[in-house]
Amino acid sequence: MRSNCKSWLAKKVLKSWNRNTNKIYCYENNQAFKGIDLLRKIETLEKKIKKYYQKRSVIFMNGNNSVNWVCAYLLFKIHNFHIIIIPNSITEVNYKFLHNFIKPNIVFQNNSIAFFNKQKSHLENILKEKKINVQNLSCEFLFTTGTTSLPKGVCIPETSYLATSKNLIKIFKQSESDTELLSMPFSHSFGLTRLRCCLISGQKFYITDGLKNFPAIYSNIIKYNVNGLSLVPSAIELIKALLKKKIKNFSSRIKYFEIG
Repeated sequence: MRSNCKSWLAKKVLKSWNRNTNKIYCYENNQAFKGIDLLRKIETLEKKIKKYYQKRSVIFMNGNNSVNWVCAYLLFKIHNFHIIIIPNSITEVNYKFLHNFIKPNIVFQNNSIAFFNKQKSHLENILKEKKINVQNLSCEFLFTTGTTSLPKGVCIPETSYLATSKNLIKIFKQSESDTELLSMPFSHSFGLTRLRCCLISGQKFYITDGLKNFPAIYSNIIKYNVNGLSLVPSAIELIKALLKKKIKNFSSRIKYFEIG
């Protein structure tokens, strides 16, 4: 992999996974992934983009929460790409508008590479027009769905979200021994922040695509010894309604709980 990675987050995670290749870092459904498994996923994806990427490539990322999404996210950071994160709920019309407006070099969709464009993206010119200086750093851009107007995006440099993540880790006293349920979409700032916190702390995390299949999620919360939760109020009410008396089966082990 590239040795000139400028992302502190990517370097921190890769160092941890390389140092502890046999440690389980995440779960998806009924499958556990060790450090070596995650590194291999990144290497496999890197081979697919190697012929196509260019310096400062612009990436569109959307799709469901998955281990593949996490590995792609880190790979793009390893290569110092600009990552544009699109919400899953965006309409087809608004998605096409953003695609034509920005002209990404790579589209990662439905957990795989879906599109390559060797032409220069429009992002650099857009940033100049808006007087946004990203210097030599790779940045992330989170977009709204555009339900009331055209989609709007915000530029988030790594220094900004690292400060937030490190502060949250300190507040919740997260450690390598913790396991968190990640059910909020990674295309949402809250879900992505929780993912970063887990990656930085070197802990385990259990990835779900929302709470649709809750009986299986509940079983895995017990099975994987989940002791960290990050949920929005509506999800809390859903859990209370579905579990009722069963909450006592795991509530005593919960170490931290962030409400987004």
